[in-house]
Amino acid sequence: MAAEARSFRPPHASAGAHPDGAPPASLARLTPLRELQLIEQFRTGGPESHRAMTELLAAYQRRIYSVCFRMVKRPEDAADLTQDVLLKLVENLSTYDGRAKLSTWVIRVAMNACLSHLRKKNVRKQQSLQSGRRIDGDRTGAGGMGGAAWKSSTSCSA
Repeated sequence: MAAEARSFRPPHASAGAHPDGAPPASLARLTPLRELQLIEQFRTGGPESHRAMTELLAAYQRRIYSVCFRMVKRPEDAADLTQDVLLKLVENLSTYDGRAKLSTWVIRVAMNACLSHLRKKNVRKQQSLQSGRRIDGDRTGAGGMGGAAWKSSTSCSA
């Protein structure tokens, strides 16, 4: 998986597309029955486990990238997040309990990864204020002044 992760290309890239525009068979949507078969093969282990995981990841890669791109709006970040989500799926597929459809679970993992990414990005943006100071738990926005003092110092008098 590590070699595959390093050579990741966003699913919209033209590699692997057929001349008639149809997606390769490995990228076709899985039926619910096929998903269950692949999950079972993965859980039983052995050589079929790797093949089942590969088929599941190939089937969901494009959808994961689409979700990530819609949420973060940057192709580079979406590609990185897609890799992260695929890795999380590999690490946690054994915890999938079947209460929801696999597609629901996969998309939720992708959305959670994007939300975490956006939160981290927002925290970094807040930490690099114009003055270069870092906000350390000061929620008043007044550099230590209480809420009332901050309001009075920032109010405009007409």
